[in-house]
Amino acid sequence: MITAIQLSGMRTVHCVRAVRTALMALDGVDAVDVQVGRVVLEHRSAITADAITAAIAVTPYLVESITTNGRSLRVL
Repeated sequence: MITAIQLSGMRTVHCVRAVRTALMALDGVDAVDVQVGRVVLEHRSAITADAITAAIAVTPYLVESITTNGRSLRVL
């Protein structure tokens, strides 16, 4: 499965590393491609928007939206 995540507040390479580390800790994640403001997450099984948001909550960045295989969920 592929999940695209839009984030706000990221500006540096440190931001990229923090988000990558947080998301790689999720169970079932195969790969994480992080760029400033955008993440592409490859995973074997379904990962809920709540789990993604909780993982990123340990960083100072905010989740704006999550799209999994064409299905978009706006995060408030």
